[in-house]
Amino acid sequence: MNYRIIKKYIASHLATPTASLAEVTTPKAGILFKNGDNSSFFYLDANDQNVFFEKHDELLYQHTYDSSTHDFTTVTL
Repeated sequence: MNYRIIKKYIASHLATPTASLAEVTTPKAGILFKNGDNSSFFYLDANDQNVFFEKHDELLYQHTYDSSTHDFTTVTL
């Protein structure tokens, strides 16, 4: 899977010297991001290559990448 936009988002919004990320396949294919005691699970939208989701604690976010402006918009679902 191509996680390029997820990695771009993490690099520009969440990265710290102590953070780590790993591609995982279970329970769902995606990226597990960890920073200390905090973690988020990111996975791609099945229909739109510019959309991905982030599960953090009990919250679910939808991130959309605008390829013309190179910006992300985020909504809480």
